[in-house]
Amino acid sequence: MLNTIIAAAAASLRGQYARDVVTGRQRWSGSDLKGKARKYGRSYYVQRRKARAALFAAGGVIIAIDHGLNVSAVRIDAENYLTPRGVAIRCGTRYRIDATITEWYSGYAS
Repeated sequence: MLNTIIAAAAASLRGQYARDVVTGRQRWSGSDLKGKARKYGRSYYVQRRKARAALFAAGGVIIAIDHGLNVSAVRIDAENYLTPRGVAIRCGTRYRIDATITEWYSGYAS
């Protein structure tokens, strides 16, 4: 389920950076940009906005896990989200990855 939504969102994007943001290879915040990329951050910001719109259009969301790390996710029930890192459960205002629940929802990853 998650893989199909991420693939649909990535397929609609032209830029490699935008596809990498949706798939999780680059950070949604842009904090991993270095050198000239950081200098020209505005164009990367525009690509992240396009990536966000494509992900939302495909049925995905962005949630904050583990000290504010933003990841692509899909809602699997009222409280839980499936992310590339595993199943995230609500913990206060953020979400955390729970290994036990990830094993229980292992069928959703395909």
